[in-house]
Amino acid sequence: MGVQLHIEDPFVDGEVHFLAMRDQYIERVLCFPREPPCSVLEERVRKLTAHDFVYLLETGMLFQGLRVVGKGYSAILVLAKHRTHGLGLLKLRRVDSRRLSLRHEGELATKAWLTGCHPRIHLVDDDYVFREYLPRGQCRGVAEVLEQALETNRRDEVTEIILKTLLTLRRLDAAGLDHRELNRPGDHLLYCKGAVYVIDWESGREAEKPSNVSAFVSYLLYRFHMGENLRKTLGYEPESVLKAVKKYKREMSEISFTNLLIAMRLQ
Repeated sequence: MGVQLHIEDPFVDGEVHFLAMRDQYIERVLCFPREPPCSVLEERVRKLTAHDFVYLLETGMLFQGLRVVGKGYSAILVLAKHRTHGLGLLKLRRVDSRRLSLRHEGELATKAWLTGCHPRIHLVDDDYVFREYLPRGQCRGVAEVLEQALETNRRDEVTEIILKTLLTLRRLDAAGLDHRELNRPGDHLLYCKGAVYVIDWESGREAEKPSNVSAFVSYLLYRFHMGENLRKTLGYEPESVLKAVKKYKREMSEISFTNLLIAMRLQ
């Protein structure tokens, strides 16, 4: 049984499981989604311990009887304590993943962090990416925050959310980083107390002409379920926005980006 740990953020309350003890929770996380023991269990325990990880924190939602922060097709997410970096989010490659390494994703996320568009990246390895933990109560999906602002007719807030998001995505475009999943942003695009972060770079790449800005604008125009409400709130003409975003996509210049903001009535 782990040690109970209480932190100010209630989502982080949970049981501490020390890697050195290697209890059932540790084994299930490191072998997920297979039942322990698995072929990589010993190697993973040794690696995480050698890399100065101290414990995993059992908290979050329940998946297959296992309490974790999240899971995807290629990785499982848990909170972990590191001797140097403290408590953070550990994205651990699933043992059934078709991906041989998380290193490429971690390197792209590191470059995004250096532009200010991603939480701090602490460590990158073939088997894991360890980053800053964003408190759950402080971060929500951009689409969710935008929807609530529209429902309560807060035009200034709507403008601020979209403007900050586009400025963030412009920095990624300028850095040559292409996320490639922002036409359906979901949980990839987070709004955290006024800051916008782009996470989960599994499908990302470096590109001469990234599509971050154009993909998000396309989402607002064609997929966002409150798109008509948004158009009326900001007062833009979809045809003008479409023309401006196409020109931006061709030129990728600051002038064409500014003209896109003007077309969307954000300036």
